[in-house]
Amino acid sequence: MDDNTSKNKRQVLDAEIVGQEKQRDWQRERYAGQQGFSGVWTFSPMERSGCLGPAVTFALFLICIGQFGILAGIGFAVFYTIGSILGSVHFTRLLMEGRPSNPWAWRVGNWTISLLVTIWLAGGFQD
Repeated sequence: MDDNTSKNKRQVLDAEIVGQEKQRDWQRERYAGQQGFSGVWTFSPMERSGCLGPAVTFALFLICIGQFGILAGIGFAVFYTIGSILGSVHFTRLLMEGRPSNPWAWRVGNWTISLLVTIWLAGGFQD
């Protein structure tokens, strides 16, 4: 009976090792940039474009402050936050349906709409 128990332990150990190897291969491919746009979702030291989204958002925030004042910068942050919340809800719904999507299209649209609304409210389109 003791021999049978050690045999079962060996099978479980082999299964765990095989599972870990598959997971390591998946992580290696992911961090190698072979996943396309899905690598934008995480922020880790291994990601090449992980901080691009927040950096562009912060740059647009500073542009709004520099051109139109602190209230315009706060307005941009509020509009961008609203758009980000709506985007998160949208992407969560898509992922639950099994359809992963590209987050960059939503981000670029959110930046554009937030910036245009901020400029419009700050009077930037007046002659």
